[in-house]
Amino acid sequence: ERFVRDDAPLMVATVAFGMGINKPDVRFVIHAHLPKDIESYYQEIGRAGRDGLPADCLLLHSRGDAMVHRHFIDEGAASERAGRQARLNALMRFAETRECRRVPLLAYFGETHELACGHCDNCRQTPETRKTTDVTEIARRFLTCVRETGEIFGPAHVIAVLRGSKSGRVLDRAHDRLSSYGSGTDHSTATWRELVREFLEAGIVDQDLEFGGLRLTSKGREVLAGSETVHAVMEPVDATSSPAPTAASAEMDTRLFERLRRLRKELADAAGVPPYVIFSDRSLKDMAARFPQDETQFLSIHGVGEAKLAKHGEVFLDAIREFCREHNLTPQTTAMADPVPTPAERIVRPEGRRRFHAIGEAFAR
Repeated sequence: ERFVRDDAPLMVATVAFGMGINKPDVRFVIHAHLPKDIESYYQEIGRAGRDGLPADCLLLHSRGDAMVHRHFIDEGAASERAGRQARLNALMRFAETRECRRVPLLAYFGETHELACGHCDNCRQTPETRKTTDVTEIARRFLTCVRETGEIFGPAHVIAVLRGSKSGRVLDRAHDRLSSYGSGTDHSTATWRELVREFLEAGIVDQDLEFGGLRLTSKGREVLAGSETVHAVMEPVDATSSPAPTAASAEMDTRLFERLRRLRKELADAAGVPPYVIFSDRSLKDMAARFPQDETQFLSIHGVGEAKLAKHGEVFLDAIREFCREHNLTPQTTAMADPVPTPAERIVRPEGRRRFHAIGEAFAR
């Protein structure tokens, strides 16, 4: 009621929003997750701009959302699964298309639209954002890793192998012995995630919507054989704009992380407080990746200020130094540099680059 009366400018709602809002001047609709199908999405965004004035709609999504929907589809009636899966696939095609979004939207309802709308994110791309770069060599490294790990693991594990992770999941499966292990350290984890999305859109890999595993497609096998190329949207990055990363900053040591977690639990129990009051998991992961050796370095850890340094710094520094001695580690001062992307170019999806600016500008209207 407050939203309808304009007493509240913003409302966070469930999908039932589309059914109960008779407000003509809704200017902005954001979906924080993937809807279940195009009909639902069409109904929900239909609340925007009913007064005939311009309105903006933003859909935030990931393939993880699709996996959640797939789970519910599998839990539902067997007679409905095929239809619900087809509707989910249609929504994914709409969400990931690079053509005018009005085309697949109207096609779903049996209509045709030959001219581009000129208003969606795809239509509004500039020639610069449409520029693609040949990433075939990078794709071959990725596809090799997918194949060597058995075509059953999701993007996170494949990326960990490519980046030479020493996590238990990698070492326990002896994936550190694969030829592709460590072959992707020239790209950050974030860049690899964007590359995976590009590879999925390019059709060189498929992802199992139930379990998340990646598998090569026939086109992917052609890329490995050298008979196909892969291109992706790239954005130049100034190589001097940020410091170079180091091996120590690339991955956290899971053994040290677990040791620090146990120490945190002991201190929390003694103080009668929840563990996160001592340090957050993010702080511990930062310590386990960067091995601070003195108070100055410890202060650069995420979430560490003068108060926490004074209260807990000494005991955590002692634990880190002891771990380094036990494992013959000699961290250098340069190992304290923040992890940053390494390549001269990184993958940037056009819609992602302007996302937060678009949210602010549209909401301001």
